[in-house]
Amino acid sequence: CQLTPNMGKEPPDAPARLPIEFLFGYGSIINPKSRASTLGKNFCPGVLADVSDECPWVRSWNFRSSTGFTALGLRECRRNERALGINGIIFPLDSLSAFDVRESGYTRVHLPLHMISLHIRNTSTRASAAIASGRKEKKALDTPESKEPMESWVPILAEAIKREKAGSGCEEDGKEGKSGRARVWLYVPNKEFSRHASADYPICQSYIDTCLSGCLEEGGKQFARAFIAKTKDWCHFY
Repeated sequence: CQLTPNMGKEPPDAPARLPIEFLFGYGSIINPKSRASTLGKNFCPGVLADVSDECPWVRSWNFRSSTGFTALGLRECRRNERALGINGIIFPLDSLSAFDVRESGYTRVHLPLHMISLHIRNTSTRASAAIASGRKEKKALDTPESKEPMESWVPILAEAIKREKAGSGCEEDGKEGKSGRARVWLYVPNKEFSRHASADYPICQSYIDTCLSGCLEEGGKQFARAFIAKTKDWCHFY
C-alpha cells in the first residue's frame, strides 16, 4: 500500500466539532509543549499510536534543517532492511495550514488507516479512564489549552480504523461524516533536505530532549524506549 502525498484539496466541511483531519507526529510533535507552540488556542491532546511495519518508511535522523542541525524524518526501507514500525501520537486538527508552515521542507503524506493502531489505555491514565467511562475530566481532557476534548473524537477515529482494517473502506462512507471522512497525515522530508547527520549538521541534544521528554510525558518509559529502538541512523555527529 503506497503512501500518497497531498495534492492540495482539502475535504468538504464536516458537521460542527467533528474533526476529520488528524496528524501523526513521530518526533518533536509528540511533545505537547511543542504542539501547543504551533496550535496555540487550538491545542488538542493526542492519543498514542503505532504505525505497523507494513509501512514502507522508517523513522530516521535524516532531515537537514536550514538552522544547522539534523532533525527526525522518514525514509524508505533499504533493501533487506527490516521495517520497525513507528510509534507516535495522533491528534485532530481543524486546519493543517499551521503545521504545513512549521514543517517546511517536508511533504504532507496521507497515512492509510489500516496501518494504525491506537493505544488509548496507555495515553495518560486519567485521560484514557475518562474516555472509557464517557465522562469529562477537566484537567486531563479539557484543559484551558485544549479546544477539543478527547472523548469527542477518539471513538470517531477508532471506528474509522476498525472499518478500514475490516476491509469495508472508510473514504466511501462519508454520508454522515462520522467514520468515513477521517484522514491521517504525516510529514516526510523532501528529497533535497533528506541527508544524514554530519559535523556541520549534528543531532542536537536539545532536540533529542524535546522528543524524549514528550515521549515520557505522553507514554512513559516504555514508550520512550520504543521511540529510541524504532529510530534509525543514530551516529557520532551528536
